[in-house]
Amino acid sequence: MGDLEDDGALRGGGDRQPTRTATPKTAEVETLRREIERLHVLGSSNRLIDAVLEQSPHGIIICDARGKLIMQNRAAERIWAGSATAEGVDAWNQYRAFHPDGRPFETGDWSMVRCLNGRQAVAAEEIHIQRFDGTFGFLLGSCAPIFDPDGNLQGAVSVFADITPFKHAANRSSRLQLITAELSQALTPAQVAEVVVEQSVAELKAATAGLWLLSAGDEFIELVHNAGYSAEGKIKFSRIPVRSSMRLPVLDTMAGAHAVWLTCREEFAAQYPEVAAGVPPRSEYAIASLPLMVHGRCIGALAFTFDARRAFDSEERGFLTVLARHCAQALDRARLFEAEQRARAEAEAAARTREEVLAVVSHDLRNPLGVIMMNVVTLARLHVEDAKVGARLKQNVDSIRRSAERMSRMIGDLLDLASIEAGQLSIERSAFSPAEIASTAAETFAPMAEERQVQVVTDIASDCPPIQCDRDRVIQVFTNLLSNAVKVTAAGGRVTVAASRADDDDVVFSVRDTGHGIAPEDLPRLFERFYRGQQAHYKGTGLGLTIAKGIVDAHGGRMWVESKVGEGATFFFRIPINPPPTTS
Repeated sequence: MGDLEDDGALRGGGDRQPTRTATPKTAEVETLRREIERLHVLGSSNRLIDAVLEQSPHGIIICDARGKLIMQNRAAERIWAGSATAEGVDAWNQYRAFHPDGRPFETGDWSMVRCLNGRQAVAAEEIHIQRFDGTFGFLLGSCAPIFDPDGNLQGAVSVFADITPFKHAANRSSRLQLITAELSQALTPAQVAEVVVEQSVAELKAATAGLWLLSAGDEFIELVHNAGYSAEGKIKFSRIPVRSSMRLPVLDTMAGAHAVWLTCREEFAAQYPEVAAGVPPRSEYAIASLPLMVHGRCIGALAFTFDARRAFDSEERGFLTVLARHCAQALDRARLFEAEQRARAEAEAAARTREEVLAVVSHDLRNPLGVIMMNVVTLARLHVEDAKVGARLKQNVDSIRRSAERMSRMIGDLLDLASIEAGQLSIERSAFSPAEIASTAAETFAPMAEERQVQVVTDIASDCPPIQCDRDRVIQVFTNLLSNAVKVTAAGGRVTVAASRADDDDVVFSVRDTGHGIAPEDLPRLFERFYRGQQAHYKGTGLGLTIAKGIVDAHGGRMWVESKVGEGATFFFRIPINPPPTTS
């Protein structure tokens, strides 16, 4: 026993340090110790094995070498909803299982059969089964062969777990993702209701489903979409007063903003006896009614009925709660979209009406204006003997002519504005010299500028190539800009008309004045129609800059302004040298 005493150091005895590497004799002692423990366990093996089999949460089935089922534990009976018996492998075809593609199992497809035939373990695999009570579920199991000490095959053992709840949760998660994707495409409350009702009925196998929404004024809830309702039911529940004397699950859901869960007919009859009395007799009846909440307010209810008891476990309640939440969010988006569409349609209708009125009035005004101008010409040609009368007549005729010409310009502006807003401004392009256009515009305003003691100069680059444009329209832009520039420039000031090549694509025109400048708060709104600015120093319709920008935009160009108060303002506009074919 001396060696054994020396081994005491291995157990930490005395002052000696433990030896890190066991000696051969030490290993023999440890092997002997484990064998003694194993014999003790085997002495009570029957009790231990029975405890493992009975208390295991997983199903365990054992068969002999011929495939006869010789043992199954309680978990296996619970998972399969019954007890299995079979005298051999050939009898296994009485039990139903399915491949992922839906094909039923043949006898040789069972893992225990493959284990017996191949004499090798079968790793964990998932199968779809039909239980003995007719319901369906999913198993995840492994199988291993059993050999005696001589290596002879004695049978096989299968251990499996019921993963049906996990599969249902995964399937419902996938269904929820599908519903969410379809809800993102739904544009109206009716489309949202259809997606939620139809998809959820398919997932839950519900007998009926309905979605109600509060009507305007919150006096009624209206059935937006349903599945499984009879013609009588659709009429009866299509519009329910919120303050109805009859109690209904959906009304209680709306009133309390909480879900109503009724797992069986007895619960339904106890809480809603008046309604339950009118329901056709059935073996069982269950109801789930969930609120549709938007920003803390209940806007409707989503309700389901089932022709069987329904436990509504935590997983199913969670699924329905999330479904209702997604539905409410989609309904909120759909209502906002509908409101936006209505507002846009109303704005477009108002714009069309305004454009039509502008066009009609402008055209109708031109006819009497033409008559006035013809009579002005006739009156101007009259010869009056009395010099005083003749002078007064000429003065009056000139006044009428100026007013008529101003009215004609205003009518022209209104017609141009109507065309621009309708996207129908006529642009007839040809090749024109930027220098010629800018010079002509400057010369046109020279008399007006001279009268106001304002100098008009040009600054035209020599490298400006011809541009494809509507010459008259571009000169019209210059006319609007120069008219404003001359008016805001004090006597002794200067207006500069410039043209230069910006790059290979555009020519930039500009009109710079030395006036009082534009207030910063006016700059963002300067091109809006009828906007004249808070510091406008001259009268006008406020359409000139709007029309000028519309003409430039129609050419595929861009207009902007730079200004500092006290230093004048510069209006720029770019015109493409060769506009793209798509530009109208």
